[in-house]
Amino acid sequence: MADMANTARQFGHNDVMQRCLDLIKTKTEAYLAEGDDIGFYYDPEWATLLFVPCQVHGVAEQMNDHVYYYGYFLRAAVAVGLVDREWINRPDIKNGLLEIAADVANFDRESERFPFLRCFDSYAGHSWGNGNGAYSQGLNAEPSSESINFAAALALLGGLIEEPAVRDLGIMLYTAECEATLDYWFNRWEDSFPDNFRQPFVGMLWGSGGSCRSWFDVRPTEALGVNLLPIQASSTYLSGNPNLQAVLDSIYEDWQRAGPRWGGLIAMAQALTDPARAAKLVEPLPDKALTEWSLHPTTVRLWIETFAAIGRPVEDVSCNAPFYAVFEQEGARSYHVFNLGEEPFEARFSDGFHLTAAPRTVVTEWQPKLALSA
Repeated sequence: MADMANTARQFGHNDVMQRCLDLIKTKTEAYLAEGDDIGFYYDPEWATLLFVPCQVHGVAEQMNDHVYYYGYFLRAAVAVGLVDREWINRPDIKNGLLEIAADVANFDRESERFPFLRCFDSYAGHSWGNGNGAYSQGLNAEPSSESINFAAALALLGGLIEEPAVRDLGIMLYTAECEATLDYWFNRWEDSFPDNFRQPFVGMLWGSGGSCRSWFDVRPTEALGVNLLPIQASSTYLSGNPNLQAVLDSIYEDWQRAGPRWGGLIAMAQALTDPARAAKLVEPLPDKALTEWSLHPTTVRLWIETFAAIGRPVEDVSCNAPFYAVFEQEGARSYHVFNLGEEPFEARFSDGFHLTAAPRTVVTEWQPKLALSA
C-alpha cells in the first residue's frame, strides 16, 4: 500500500495516493488502539510486544520474525508521515510506533521493558529472524531485505518525529545490515562461501552456514525473491555487489527450467545494473508475473524508467546529510538530499560537491563527474 501511494503521487494521482494513505492510517490506528480483536499488546513475562491476530511464523510462540513484521508497520506509517507530518507526530501514533521499534531495537540499556537490540547481533552485524534458536544449525535469517526495511523505516521515523537518536540508530542498523548482507548473503568479496558452494548467493543464513533456498521452495528464484522484498529506495545497496549480474543470470537460468517468478522484483534489481535489459525483461511478462506481494506493474516500470534516467548508484561517495544518494549517468552525477528538518541544510559530499537543501524537501542537482584531487 505504501508503494502504491508513492507511485500514485509520482504520477499526480493525489486522490489515489490519499485513499492508500487513509487506509494505512485506519489500520495503524486500529493496531495501536489495542482492541479485543486486533492490536498490539505488551507481554511482561517475555518482555515483548505482540499483536492479534497473530498466527503466523511463530511470531508469538517462538518470538520469530519481529524485525521483519514490525518493519512493515513502521514503513507503512512512515509513508503517511512523509505526507502528513502532523499525523505521525500525534502522541498516540508516535509513542505507539516507538514502542513497536523498541521491541526490535531498544537502544536504552537501562530499560526493563525490552532487551537491548533484541534482534540485532552486534558480532555478526545483522539481525536474526529466528527467536528461540531451537535448530541444530543455530539461529537463522532468511529475508535480509526485510531487516534492511526495518532499519530504513526506523531512520525515517526518527527524522519525521525529530528524534536524532532514533534516526541515527536506524542509520547504524541500515549500514551494518547492508554490509553484512553483501558479505554473507551475496559473497561480495568472494571469501564468505566455501569453495564447493556453487551458487552465487544464499537465500537462508544460519549460525553454522547457509543454503540457496527459501523456507517454502528450493528454487533459486524464490531464494532471491525473499531477499529483495520489499525493493525500494533503501535497496540501492545491492549495486555494491560486484557479482549482482551473476546472481541475476543464475535466476534467468532457473526461469528457463521452471518458468518466471518474482518478475517485478527481479526486473527492479536488474535495473540497478542495466535498465535497458530490465525493460526488455518485463516486456514479454504478463502483469500477473509482475504482481507479487502487492507490487504493482506500474511501480516496476516507474522504477526501471527512473534508473534509466539517473544511472547507477555511486557507493563510494558519502555526505554529511542523514538522507542522501548519488547516481551517475554517462559521466554526470546527480546528487539527492532529503532534508526532513525545519531549517536549510548545507550538504557536503566527499567528492567535493555541495548543495543547500531547503527544509522538508528533496533537492536534486546534476554536475559533470568530479575528479578527486590526489
